[in-house]
Amino acid sequence: MRAFEVRENAHPSKITLSLNAPIPIPGPDEVLVDVYSAGLNFFDVRCSLAVINLYVSYHTQILQAQGKYQVKPPFPFVLGAEFAGRIAPGSPIPEGCTYNVGDRVFGSVQGCYADKVVSNWKQLLPLPKGMTFDDGAGPCCVRFVYNE
Repeated sequence: MRAFEVRENAHPSKITLSLNAPIPIPGPDEVLVDVYSAGLNFFDVRCSLAVINLYVSYHTQILQAQGKYQVKPPFPFVLGAEFAGRIAPGSPIPEGCTYNVGDRVFGSVQGCYADKVVSNWKQLLPLPKGMTFDDGAGPCCVRFVYNE
């Protein structure tokens, strides 16, 4: 699987695309999602809302990748925290889950800069008809920023 895996603290310009990252394994109440689009996420814009979002997102990824951000996932970890995609073929469908394989969803979870991500199905939202995957990869950060 392709992913931007951080194996040690480094500037993002030094983090290359891994072509053999492990496919995440869903745990209880989790589904596997094929990521179609990944957004510039909440902790990308948290540093300074006064700066242009792309500038901030670039510089916050610098912080997390270098271990200077408040959230420090254990190594190796995949960058990115917002996504839109489809429930992957072969994904487990936990008891009570309202999604089926192929359903369009979006959400927020660490590790979205990859081909696949796992998420608790209760944390996902259905991607509305007519909304593109690119559009769906960003609403979570807007919700979090304005509810903070």
